[in-house]
Amino acid sequence: MKDGERFIQPGCLNILVVPIKPIRKSVYKSSLEALSSFQQMKGSEVPGFSAFHPPPLSPTSHTIHINYHSNPNSIINDAQVAFSDQFHAVVGVVDCPSHSSLDTANDAFNHTIVGLPASLKPPIQRCWAFQPRDSERAANNPSSHLALVEDSAFYLNTLIADIIGSILSWFAETAGERRKNDGRQSKLYGDLFLMSGRLKESLANYNESLSQLRAPVDSFHHASAIECQAVAQVLLYWQKTEKIPIHALLETPWAAIYDKFSSALASYKRLLQTSSSSAPASNSSLNINNLSVSNTNLTAVRTYVRACLRFSKFLLTVWACGGLNDESLNALVIGGSPVFLETQPDRDMIVEHADKMPHLPRSQISLIAEMAHGAHLLQLDRLEQLKVTIALLYTHDSIGYARKAAYFRQEVVAICTDLLEASRNDLKTEESYPKVVLRQLKDNSESLVKILDDVCDVYGIDTQFRYLYRDEDNEARDSFKEELEHSFNWTTMQRNFLRDAISIVEHIGDFNAIIKYSAILLRYFYFALAAPEQVRIVQIMLAALDVLRRSLTTTVELAFWVPDPLLSLELITLPGNAIPFAYSSQRSSIRKLANTPARRSLRIAEAMTVQNEMLEIAATLHNPYKFPLELQGVELITSGVCFEGEKMDVCLAPVSYQTLLLKGLVQSTGQLTVLGCRMRMKGTVTKEIILPLSNTDEEKRKSKARSLKLERRSKMKSSALNSTPSLQRQSMSSRSSTIASMNDSRRTTLTSAPGGMKSPQYINITAIHSLPTLVVAATNMNHHALMLYSGECTTLKLILENTSDVDVDFIDIKFSDNSTECLLSAIEEQQGSLTETHEMEYTVAHEPVFRPCTDISAITIPARRRAVLDIYCYGRVGCNQGSIIVEYGRDSEDSEQIYARQLVYSLSLTVQQTLEAQQISVLPFEGVEKASELEQKDYFGLWPNSPSASASQPMTPTQMTQPSTPHLPLIEQSQLLQNSNKDTKEFLLIVDIRNSFGTPFEVVLERVKEDEEEEYMTEFGVCRLVQPGSTARLVLPVRRMKLREATSTANIPSLCERQFTVSQTSLPLKKERIMREIFWYSQELYKNVRLFWREPDSTTDTPRAGNLNFNLRKHKLSRRMLEMVKLNDIDIDLAQSSWDKIVIGKEAQLRLRIANKSERFMKLKYKVQASVEGCVIIKGPEWTHLQRLESDEETVQHVRILPLSKCRVEVVVILEEVYADDIVDATIDWDERVRRSVERIQDYKSKPCIIDVC
Repeated sequence: MKDGERFIQPGCLNILVVPIKPIRKSVYKSSLEALSSFQQMKGSEVPGFSAFHPPPLSPTSHTIHINYHSNPNSIINDAQVAFSDQFHAVVGVVDCPSHSSLDTANDAFNHTIVGLPASLKPPIQRCWAFQPRDSERAANNPSSHLALVEDSAFYLNTLIADIIGSILSWFAETAGERRKNDGRQSKLYGDLFLMSGRLKESLANYNESLSQLRAPVDSFHHASAIECQAVAQVLLYWQKTEKIPIHALLETPWAAIYDKFSSALASYKRLLQTSSSSAPASNSSLNINNLSVSNTNLTAVRTYVRACLRFSKFLLTVWACGGLNDESLNALVIGGSPVFLETQPDRDMIVEHADKMPHLPRSQISLIAEMAHGAHLLQLDRLEQLKVTIALLYTHDSIGYARKAAYFRQEVVAICTDLLEASRNDLKTEESYPKVVLRQLKDNSESLVKILDDVCDVYGIDTQFRYLYRDEDNEARDSFKEELEHSFNWTTMQRNFLRDAISIVEHIGDFNAIIKYSAILLRYFYFALAAPEQVRIVQIMLAALDVLRRSLTTTVELAFWVPDPLLSLELITLPGNAIPFAYSSQRSSIRKLANTPARRSLRIAEAMTVQNEMLEIAATLHNPYKFPLELQGVELITSGVCFEGEKMDVCLAPVSYQTLLLKGLVQSTGQLTVLGCRMRMKGTVTKEIILPLSNTDEEKRKSKARSLKLERRSKMKSSALNSTPSLQRQSMSSRSSTIASMNDSRRTTLTSAPGGMKSPQYINITAIHSLPTLVVAATNMNHHALMLYSGECTTLKLILENTSDVDVDFIDIKFSDNSTECLLSAIEEQQGSLTETHEMEYTVAHEPVFRPCTDISAITIPARRRAVLDIYCYGRVGCNQGSIIVEYGRDSEDSEQIYARQLVYSLSLTVQQTLEAQQISVLPFEGVEKASELEQKDYFGLWPNSPSASASQPMTPTQMTQPSTPHLPLIEQSQLLQNSNKDTKEFLLIVDIRNSFGTPFEVVLERVKEDEEEEYMTEFGVCRLVQPGSTARLVLPVRRMKLREATSTANIPSLCERQFTVSQTSLPLKKERIMREIFWYSQELYKNVRLFWREPDSTTDTPRAGNLNFNLRKHKLSRRMLEMVKLNDIDIDLAQSSWDKIVIGKEAQLRLRIANKSERFMKLKYKVQASVEGCVIIKGPEWTHLQRLESDEETVQHVRILPLSKCRVEVVVILEEVYADDIVDATIDWDERVRRSVERIQDYKSKPCIIDVC
């Protein structure tokens, strides 16, 4: 409370100081300051004598308090209730150098007094001339009211004492004679004694008036008397006329004063709630009932509001000073703020201080002060409302009630806005506002905006950001780069305040503030605004921007106020045939064996693009507003190699998501990093949005960044008003300065990524040199489909065209099909036995579905030219999809890494199952005895019309996989088997073929051999015509074979060089040997025969034919078959030594030849047996032991026999091995142990030798 709003206003004399124009401002200001230094005057210094002058012999020191007012509106100026609510004297300040003479100055003074309103014309009038000249000192004084003021404090003190004496004398005239039982006059005497400094007399008169003012019509005077008693009591404590109650005896020494103020407020409040009624006439000239109803209500409001503010000021001062003490009394009486409030304490200090005053809580101070605010305040004019609101604002700021203070700040700005609006529109109000006040408001509109910013800070709205940019600004134009965490959830209150703030600054005409508050409201509270309101705010903001641009000489741009619309960035991968990759010939052995491409991950680990080719990035944008959002110049932000991006304009629909395809051209090779997008809006600066990839590491990094942000703010958790934006920034600044002052090691610890957390990840793209582009221009197929019979082979032609300006330097063709992939998966997972795995590998390697016809390593395709590729396609049952993969590129001279592209040509296959080898069997070939031709055909299932054979011709290895022509040596099976010579070095291979198709086929089984030039040559073969649904048997003599021990007992190989394990449990050595022998002899058998089919009676030059070797290899030899296929380890021949007849009783000799065909030595024994006992005597021991036979060594023995009777007898030799090493050394490797695990020869019989005894 300033000027006339001092706490002791009821006990002060009011002197109005007016300038007498013309006058210099400096003179008037210095004169007023000189007068204001005399705020107290001892009663003994006042001249004169009246009822209100201090008694001359009084021992008590009386002090008279004076208020000097330069503004006529500084007090209520209404004496209806209290005599202190008016000016008691007026002093005119004259600047002598500004006037020609004293007469002129006196005339100007009289003219000024006449111009004052009647309420501002007190009877005591003085004119004081400052800085008089010498001529004026000698001149006669034209008036008794005019006095020359010298530069002497004593002289000025004398003048002030004289005017006070005149005021006290005027009090005596005004009071009149005392009447008994006149409470209002007693109250008047109390007011006059209070202003005269006679406190005890004033208290006595107040007590007397209180006992007399009992009628309801005297409520005003009654309440005013109680209030003045409280003020008088404070003055008594200050003058030390009475001692302040001791705290030890009374917890609240201010209780008596508190009770008086409370009683006065209760009376004032009742008066507001009751309507005024007419009162009977009174002899007192100060009859409030003589006023109109409107004036009565206005006076009641003024009195009530002033009492509330005085009461709250008393409590605030006592609370700030820690009690009713000398400091608080001086602050109340003399004026000024307590020391605690002058230090501008923060909220923590205020809370700590409040803990020391438990008997006077802050809530009580706020409650008393808020009583002055309400609907009754609207009855006052705007200036009075402004004064009251400022007082309430000061009170709540002092006790740390920031939110309530923010509310009153908002009220202050609203009142000031109304004043400016009224002055702008020349509105006629009940009371004209001083021009000085209006001029100050117009010149300080920025202060009003600053007050609004303070309110925003309390409400949790951050206004400290850059929202406008000019041409001369060189800083980075990222307006919201330091956004604070919004920890307030007062959405409705924040939104409503910003609405009011926009309306206020519109009336003020501050276009900067209009733009700022509109941007905040649109950015943070758009979700709480309706569509029309959003559009209206945007229009207001853009209109303010246009006005601001016209008023400034420099270009002004608005900050990018929209929340970041960029949600995600995603690289658009090139079409499958255009994706570049790092070319490498390295593949797994099994993939290289099958000539299939290496398996690549579905998600490319390293993104690539090609120089001088278009790069596309999909940007997902979001418009959260309920109106279309126009974005201009949207382009990519990149780093690294030179990138020329295209700018795009887009209009986002209301509340929608939209994907924008951003394109650009990479102009050089190297690393390209896509950081984000750059965009702008109408009237805004360009916004650069950096968007890292969303992954686990990025989420960890963001979480750590939030933690560090909280750490920079404070080590303690901030809540409520401690988390306002201003305190956040202050805490962040303090924390940042602390971190900056740390040593380097500590700084490294704070800034390093925790737990090995990676830095933000962005879209990284490797730009490689230019690559060619191939397309399939034409093929010899229709609709990418092919139909084949099982085992059939056909030729595909692909015409490749180079559509680019870059030459194709190399081509690498790979193939893929579903059946091969299944086989590869089974091989990799080891789903079968070793033999089955080998057969799958053999099928993949030697019977592929696709293979090139010629060598393609030397093929090149110049730019804009074509080339033809010939590819064989084999019909495999179960294969329905295939792909021909052409990997091509150009040689790079700049780098060691070669990059290529893939051209994938997919086709659908339909493979019809035609013929199938159901089973194979092996029989010994002992020759065929003479029999009827029909019996032979029935036995062997022969077909009588087999084609004839022609001369044999050699076959190359390529021809071994191709169907033979009709010129191969095919013979009738009956002729082939008519062999009277028994050959034990051959066996019969029997194959049963079933035709599951609807047409007949010729099936050919051939026997081939390898010549000296390692070429395969067909010896002969058999042919059968297999009807639909029938089964035919093909029988072919095949040589028995003998493999070396190292070969037949070798481990089953892996064509792809994989490391196999036999099984979890190892087989016995002998069984392992047998299994290996079966495998190797089966492989040898498959080399010596070939099975294929062809269409009979074909009219074309190239009849359809196919290979059935794959079906044949499905069948394996059994152990019994193995014995028939391989040659014996021992060759025995028993025959007569001569051609002489054997006669009865004459000894004869048989010649026995035994040969060791194995690769080991043998120790054998034999015995001879005859088929007819008693007919022939075999001389010699039962068992005859032979010497050790080395490998490929033979021995000849003679067996002597003696015939006893005439007969025909068969003599056989039974051979057994005497010694075999059954204990195999465990220190040798597994293969050697298998090789040595040979079974002992037992009961090996020779062919019988038939003897006819004559």
